[in-house]
Amino acid sequence: MNRSDRRRAAREAGIDFAAQQRAERDTARLEAACLKLSPATARKILAEWAAKPGRSQAEVDAMNGKFDGPV
Repeated sequence: MNRSDRRRAAREAGIDFAAQQRAERDTARLEAACLKLSPATARKILAEWAAKPGRSQAEVDAMNGKFDGPV
C-alpha cells in the first residue's frame, strides 16, 4: 500500500491524516525540548505541575516515573 492509498483509507475512515501528522511532529518537538532541560529545571516544572489543584497522586507518581505494578 503506497502513501496515497494509506491517505485515502484514512480519509474514508474519517481520520484527518494531516492533523495526525502535525500532532506527532508537535509531540516530537516537545519531547526534544524537554530532554534538553536541566534536572533542576525539570524538577521545578514538575513541582509546579503537581501543585495544581486536581492532580491525583497516581498522576504525580506517573510523571515521576514511579511504578508499583508488576515488571
